[in-house]
Amino acid sequence: MWIAWLNMELILGDFMGLVKKAISSDAGLNVYNRIVEILREQDNWDVAFEMAKKILKKYNTDPKAYIHMLKFMVEE
Repeated sequence: MWIAWLNMELILGDFMGLVKKAISSDAGLNVYNRIVEILREQDNWDVAFEMAKKILKKYNTDPKAYIHMLKFMVEE
């Protein structure tokens, strides 16, 4: 649900406002990863990198978080 909402807000509305809601509600790793992907697609690398670091800090026991961060660093 969150990912669909993020995609819709990206096109129609307040994307960063929804990002704040997702973070405050602890939406999950997949949602955070999609946020980073959207920010990268918009060439907003600084914000995407900061978000990726927060994901890694929050999900430091999940290997998927490290894989996502490595992909981000390689593609940057």
